[in-house]
Amino acid sequence: MQIDFGLDAIAFKQGSTRKIIWNSSEVVNGHCLLVGISGAGKTHRLKDMIRQLTATSDTAIRIHVFDVHGDINIPGSSSIMFSEQTNYGLN
Repeated sequence: MQIDFGLDAIAFKQGSTRKIIWNSSEVVNGHCLLVGISGAGKTHRLKDMIRQLTATSDTAIRIHVFDVHGDINIPGSSSIMFSEQTNYGLN
C-alpha cells in the first residue's frame, strides 16, 4: 500500500520534483498521527490517505479513525460509541 504525499518542498525549491511516498512495506509500523492548526487540512488529508490506501491494497484493510468531533464521514464505515452521553464515537 502506498500514500503519495506530494513533492518534497525543500527539493522543489532547489529545482527537483522528488515525490514523498509512504510505502507500507518499508515502514516500521502502520501508525500515523496527523496534527495541525484548525483549517490546515487534516480531515482532507486523512480522507485522501484512506482513499489511497484502499486503492493500492491487494486485500481488504481495516483503518481505525478516532473522530472525537464526529465530523468525518467515510463511505462504508462503521462506528463504535465511546459513551452514551455523546453522539460521537469511533469510525
